[in-house]
Amino acid sequence: MAEILFDSWFVNPCGKLVDEQSAEKIPSAHQKFFQNGKCPPDLKAVIGWGGIVLLNKDVCIVQLMVKFFEQVQAKSCGRCFPCRVGSCVILDTLRRIAAGEGRAADLDLLKSLAADVRNGALCGFGIAMEKPLVDALTNFKAEFEAHLNGKKCEAPATESIMIAPCNFGCPATTDAARYIELIREQKFNQSIDVARAPNPFAAICGRACFHPCEKLCKRSNVDEPISIAYLKRAVSDYEKKLIKQKQFRLKPHKSTGEKGKVAVIGSGPAGATCARELASWDYDVTIFEAAPVVGGTTHLGIPAYRLPRDIVNGEIEQVQEYGVTVKTNSALGRDFSLQDLFDQGFKAVFLAIGAMKGKKLGIPGEDENEGVLDAMEFLRRVNLGDETRLGRKVIVIGGGNSAVDCARVPLHLGYEDVNIVYRRTRKEMPASPWEVEEAEHEGVKLHFLAAPVRVIGKNGKVVGLECIRMELGEPDASGRRRPVEVKGSEFTIDTDLIIAAVSQAPDLDYFRKIQGLGISKRETFEVDPDTLQTTLPGVFAGGDVATGPQSVIAAVQSGLQAAVSIDKYLNGGTHAEFERLQRLRAIVNALGPVDKSEYCAGTSGLKRAQMPALPPKERIGNLDEVELGFSEQAAAAEAERCMRCYRIIMTA
Repeated sequence: MAEILFDSWFVNPCGKLVDEQSAEKIPSAHQKFFQNGKCPPDLKAVIGWGGIVLLNKDVCIVQLMVKFFEQVQAKSCGRCFPCRVGSCVILDTLRRIAAGEGRAADLDLLKSLAADVRNGALCGFGIAMEKPLVDALTNFKAEFEAHLNGKKCEAPATESIMIAPCNFGCPATTDAARYIELIREQKFNQSIDVARAPNPFAAICGRACFHPCEKLCKRSNVDEPISIAYLKRAVSDYEKKLIKQKQFRLKPHKSTGEKGKVAVIGSGPAGATCARELASWDYDVTIFEAAPVVGGTTHLGIPAYRLPRDIVNGEIEQVQEYGVTVKTNSALGRDFSLQDLFDQGFKAVFLAIGAMKGKKLGIPGEDENEGVLDAMEFLRRVNLGDETRLGRKVIVIGGGNSAVDCARVPLHLGYEDVNIVYRRTRKEMPASPWEVEEAEHEGVKLHFLAAPVRVIGKNGKVVGLECIRMELGEPDASGRRRPVEVKGSEFTIDTDLIIAAVSQAPDLDYFRKIQGLGISKRETFEVDPDTLQTTLPGVFAGGDVATGPQSVIAAVQSGLQAAVSIDKYLNGGTHAEFERLQRLRAIVNALGPVDKSEYCAGTSGLKRAQMPALPPKERIGNLDEVELGFSEQAAAAEAERCMRCYRIIMTA
């Protein structure tokens, strides 16, 4: 457990080194991370764009600033004079002070130089260096003066990384800032390489990611965030064009298989990512996919109008280029057992089966009448090509993205009347706001503050749904206000198809029979959070089956983590860079990657690019892709809006 002695990370300086009373002002999120054993045990200090956090009074703040500006100098692109020359002068001045050769005027000089760099730098990198330096000079003046009078200290051991806030927003820590920079330079080939480095599903994420990276985009402090996900799609579309023209140059290292056999159960984002990584390290990897198609939830659970099937298939084909074998219609528990895999020489198994089992509504009439489906079953049918009309009128229960998908698909297939029934208000809907707006444009009717009570049937078939009005009460565990029934407010909606999009879970029926395999109360596998190993030796699990339903990009990160753990387990593999990134990522996310108070030098007036789309009338009767993608020129123009918010994070 570590005690925060000084904290200025996006807060007014506080902690015991300021005064005893201010220690109470340390943000609770900071205290929770550093005092609950979640931070590295040998961590002494953190320094970066948000300020300074000091955990050990023996760390020399002067030497720490020297180390910090050595990294600033090493990572500066050198394109603008203030950053290139200003940071060099700052570093030289700090080195003189640390060596006992400084002058009293140097302290004011450093503050002045930092302000000049901030005001003159052409990107966020130069701007970000000011705050930690000013915090150090202001709050540790006595330490600097001691060095002016001859004090000398040893430099602490440090590790650091240059990264942008948007990168921390991505669970897989994709270097979004770098691939955007390459788009701006119209180097699309190099850009897609950066986007794919941690993520074999880059083209999918360009279409079906909820882009948490954009929530941390500093451009939001000026106007609107960069269209990070759409730019990823732009370079993946460029890649697709090259493939069609037979100009694509992907020639990855093909696995020799010499490190041993690994079985991956499921070809979704977690499974495919893990397989690609292990194959690149010379494992003989086989993916076993229960469905007749590849891609897992991305193929079976996302409609083609959002994610065309050729995009999904193309992602898996690229994974296969690494030497990965894919076997479809091969279900664990139906066609083979876990023990069979080990008997066949597989040394480790990664369970990435997703969460494709929909949950029921739990209301009268649900099981007695034909015409009630869960969301995953409905989407699975459609995505496997079964477009059999199940009625004319549809009601979807739920407020998430799956609910919106289940509402938009029937309209695209020509159903007459589609309704969403949601028990809270629009504000509380978990679905992406832009998806809800598109559903409305296409004709979906939204019924807020309403909940299903009873399925109404006639001759064994659904003919309606009885609902009741709701009102919002006190917040529940999710932080959203709890819906409460309004007595006597029942009403009925005519329908012949009800789709329950209330939740989903992994199908664990087979796994319950395996002795020693732990299953949590949340209906997921019990796994070690650091290694993703289950309670069985050699068996790992990740993605939705370990966490519950999450995003595509979160599953990708799970696949990366599993691959590292499996390599360590089988061959003692070392992955220092991956582990360093995870350590620094955890620290920054605990402190906060961005703050609205940060100074920005972005140029306002450059409007965020709008995604061109099919007109609503042209979407009816087909599942053609709705969003048409940026042209290369539009992508380069949108990339110009990026403020290049790279910055240094360093720990001692």
